[in-house]
Amino acid sequence: MEWHALYKDREQNTWKFDMIHIRKGSRYDGVVEKVTAAIAERLTPEIRKTILQIKFDVPDGVTIPGIEIYHAVFTGGVRTYKELEEWRKTNQLADSLGWLP
Repeated sequence: MEWHALYKDREQNTWKFDMIHIRKGSRYDGVVEKVTAAIAERLTPEIRKTILQIKFDVPDGVTIPGIEIYHAVFTGGVRTYKELEEWRKTNQLADSLGWLP
């Protein structure tokens, strides 16, 4: 089960929080932890900055799952939101549960 909370701060920035409840023993059990560990292992200050900048540059009203941004940056070398838009046209992430950087 997934929950999403939107929070608008004093500067009118909108923050999205994803909360996921996973049943122990299900096919999703441990997946988030595995992906998070793999990302953390490969994350450099430059890649971190790139990911955060792309997330910041996503226009209001446009929803792109974070995993798609990580996939584009780690796999496709995407460095800007404009590059992400182009990347997504021909590089759909078919199995977000099976992808690791």
